[in-house]
Amino acid sequence: MHADHEPLGDHGVSGGGHARWVGEQLAHGRLLELGNREQAERTWRVRGVWRRRLLHGACAVAAVGCAGAGAALLIARTTVTVSISASTYRIGDAVLHATSPDIYTGDGALVVSADGQGVRAAASAVVGGRAWEGVCEVNGSGGRETCEFWSGTSRVGTIDVWSGGGWERRYSDGQRVMIGAPHGAPVPFPVGR
Repeated sequence: MHADHEPLGDHGVSGGGHARWVGEQLAHGRLLELGNREQAERTWRVRGVWRRRLLHGACAVAAVGCAGAGAALLIARTTVTVSISASTYRIGDAVLHATSPDIYTGDGALVVSADGQGVRAAASAVVGGRAWEGVCEVNGSGGRETCEFWSGTSRVGTIDVWSGGGWERRYSDGQRVMIGAPHGAPVPFPVGR
C-alpha cells in the first residue's frame, strides 16, 4: 500500500501523492527510466558463433583439399612394374610361370610370339574384378606398342611409347599409366583399369 490512504475517486485511482507521481511519470514517459537510452540497449549475440564459423571454415578447407586430392589422383599416372624372363612374367603383384617357351600361366595367361618384324603377345586375366583379354604388338625397334583390350562389350585401345625405363601408356579414353618394363617387353594386360 501507499502512504496516502485516500478513498478511490470516480475512476478507481487514488488521487493522493503516489497517484499524482505515477500520473506525472506516465505523462512524461519516464516511469521506468534506467539511464541513458544508449546504455539501456543490449546487443544480442548467439553463443558459439565463432565456433560455428571456425567449423564451417575447417569444413570448407577440408572439402577443397579432398577435391584437390581427387583431381590429382585422377590426373596422376599409375605406375606398374613388369619383368620377363624365360621362367616367369611378373606384372605388379601378379606372377605367371612358363609352362613352355613363350607361354606363361598363373595369375593370368600370356602367349608371346616374336619374329623379325617385332613381338606379338596375347593375354587373359581378371583385372579389377572383370575378365579382360588383350593383344599387343611391339614394333621391330621396341619403341612403340599398340594394344587392344576388351571385357564383355567394353573395348579400349592403347598406344605405348618407350620412354627411358618403361612404357608410357595412353588409353583411348585418356587414362595414362607408366609401366616400368624391359625395353620391348610386351604388356598385353589392361594395367590401371
